[in-house]
Amino acid sequence: MNQPTLHTGLAHLLEASGVKSQYPDVVCFLAYHQGSQDVVGSNLKQLVKFRLLHPETPVLFFSFLPLETLLPKDDFGVLKLSGAEFIQLPCSNVTILQAAANQCAKPLSVRDAAWKAFSERACKSLLTEKIKIINHKQELAFVNKVGLGLRLSIEQVINYPEQRSTTLVNFNKSYASMLAYVQNPQITEIIELGNIVQDSNDSFLNIVSKLVQDFVWIADTSNKENFTDLRATIYRIQDSVSILEKLKPE
Repeated sequence: MNQPTLHTGLAHLLEASGVKSQYPDVVCFLAYHQGSQDVVGSNLKQLVKFRLLHPETPVLFFSFLPLETLLPKDDFGVLKLSGAEFIQLPCSNVTILQAAANQCAKPLSVRDAAWKAFSERACKSLLTEKIKIINHKQELAFVNKVGLGLRLSIEQVINYPEQRSTTLVNFNKSYASMLAYVQNPQITEIIELGNIVQDSNDSFLNIVSKLVQDFVWIADTSNKENFTDLRATIYRIQDSVSILEKLKPE
């Protein structure tokens, strides 16, 4: 689990409070990200991503500003979810320890309606931006980067069995490129976010979920030489990308 980088002052405060030793699972965020022009809630987006990926981890969110000032910046309501507690600085060690105890005692449940509403809104917003990178002519365009090359190499393996030793060399190179593509941090983030909303009824999220499932399947090396299904999966991914390229989220 990636821990957020804390301002030195807050890190010293947390050390002095003993919260990390008494409640090691608690993760702490400072509302302001050092160097950001947004002095109000520049770390709210990081908090949203963290809660999406670690919903049951207790969180303390610190700010020198009152909660009322931050709420207008909280587009998805992450500060209202259970399992997270806002603490205004300066504060005492007792306040920090009590807040940690409170959140450890009532972790967020992914079965809650509040979590479902939050996760769908947040994932849809983040994925709407992220998914653009795999569209045609974009930086990680699936078809141009890896899809077409892998599909053609599979066609050679299937259609020219007498040249299998040669065609497999090309296929292995194309498949290695596919694995590297799926392991790219930006694609990994799409997969992580898409997995969160697998049961959504939203049309955009539903297609993203299917796309993600196909990415995961194609990256599973146990499926590597299942050439017919591999080819079909590439076609499905291409279709999903094409639909998402044209679909405007509601």
